[in-house]
Amino acid sequence: MTGRLALALALALVVGSALVSAGCSSGHAESSHGARTYVFGDSLVFQAQQELADLMDKHGGYDVQISALAGTATCDWWPNITKARDQFHPKIVAMSFSGNALGPCMKHPDGSALSNQEYIDKYTADTKHAIAMFGPKVTFYLVGSPVNGQGDDRVWQIYRKLAPQYPNVHFVDGGKYVTPNHKFAKTLPCLAGEPICNGPVVNGVHDNVVRSPDRAHFCPVDPGFGKPCKVYSSGAYRFALAIAQAIEQGPASG
Repeated sequence: MTGRLALALALALVVGSALVSAGCSSGHAESSHGARTYVFGDSLVFQAQQELADLMDKHGGYDVQISALAGTATCDWWPNITKARDQFHPKIVAMSFSGNALGPCMKHPDGSALSNQEYIDKYTADTKHAIAMFGPKVTFYLVGSPVNGQGDDRVWQIYRKLAPQYPNVHFVDGGKYVTPNHKFAKTLPCLAGEPICNGPVVNGVHDNVVRSPDRAHFCPVDPGFGKPCKVYSSGAYRFALAIAQAIEQGPASG
């Protein structure tokens, strides 16, 4: 319990200092093939941000801004969201959170944990608030994170249920290539066109490792909390591919 408390306190300090500055840009100006696109999320987006920036460039020259930080929830990002809306003026927004509740905004005032229903209500209300901040003219993608090894998909379900309530909001299964049929997998057959296929042979088929040892993240080795993966990550590539394809193909694909 002491270790978890220390982690939460450290996270609060990191979030407080990094919210406005965290980001990654593809470096391309807006073109006729793409549009200004803002993506924000937690550690899964963080681990996939370079792959996503590269694919968004390849899939249409999108001008992409990516803000992601390990351990964060939607409510940790209000300063960044306001800045993105008022200064970047995105035409497309994609949001993906897997369900963290470490920061103060996801706890009771006394620091105690939310109940399950309070947790669901908070993530639902915060998602609605984020959608409302950008307004109905912005195309908004709610990207459900690949289900983790514990099977917690509460935010995935929130996104899936909320998206049909708005004409400009669309659900994307971010686990399309990482957790097919919404089922956790440690390894999967290499995708056609995947940059690297260096995983084990499973039932005579070359696989890639798609999840971390913690059964939640993508990096095939543990890079440490909040640190980038320094080896090829098939899971990160697959997650980024699902997002990039959904945006490129348009709302009908969600």
